[in-house]
Amino acid sequence: MTLGIQVKLSGARFHTPEEEIALGPACWLWDYLRRSRTQGYFVPLSGGIDSCATAVIVYSMCRLVAEAARKGDKQVIADARRMVGEPEDSVYIPLDPHEFCNKIFHTCYMGTENSSAETRKRAKALSEAIGRHPSVYHVDLNMDTLVTSVRNLFAFVTGMRPQFRAHGGSGAENLALQNIQVSALNRNLQGH
Repeated sequence: MTLGIQVKLSGARFHTPEEEIALGPACWLWDYLRRSRTQGYFVPLSGGIDSCATAVIVYSMCRLVAEAARKGDKQVIADARRMVGEPEDSVYIPLDPHEFCNKIFHTCYMGTENSSAETRKRAKALSEAIGRHPSVYHVDLNMDTLVTSVRNLFAFVTGMRPQFRAHGGSGAENLALQNIQVSALNRNLQGH
């Protein structure tokens, strides 16, 4: 059965899967910033692939904003000015994605005693690559006190003190302790 609709796709450009991954979420992030009238993103960088991918998507958004601004898109320019705190009559135009990213994207490394120097180094390098200004908006926080408090509370309530596998604990204990670290990180961020 046909509905009598014909579509010609000559001249249509289809994005590669890689382009769709970069463009789709980046456009959604921009739309969210615009509609919510917020002024940027804060992402904790662990040095792992998840936070790295998130940061790269934010940078892709900044690249698209700069591209639209270079083409004179008045709405994008007005939204970008509002986000960075410029007055309506400002002449600011976000032409450089690194510069714009530096204004609206903030990162931190929330390490613990179990974090390696390598992950800390990767998180810092990523923040510098995206913003081009070494550590301007990248903060290095130590989360050991918070994680230790949650572990002590767990031990008090259950009478059990889980150990990492490297210290004689089981696989389940190892996973539980990793989840405590992630949960402590998320709870700390949700409060702000």
